[in-house]
Formats: sequence, C-alpha cells, structure tokens
Amino acid sequence: MSRLLLHLADDQFGATPLWLIIAVGVLIVDVLIVRWSASPR
Repeated sequence: MSRLLLHLADDQFGATPLWLIIAVGVLIVDVLIVRWSASPR
C-alpha cells in the first residue's frame, strides 16, 4: 500500500526532492502557528 502511495506521490511531485517537500511543509506550519499565536483573541 505504501509503495503505491509513494508511486503516486512520485508521479505528482515529479523529481522534487523529499527534503524540499518537508522544508516547505515545516515553513507553512511555522507561519500558520506564528500568525495564529500573534492574532488577538
């Protein structure tokens, strides 16, 4: 099952390195957390 998911992800992202995907994901989460914690409640 995971092999199929990896194959689908490979088709979708092409030759994008995994570290780039992780870095972008971490960056997005970091920005969202900073914005959410900075916004007045």
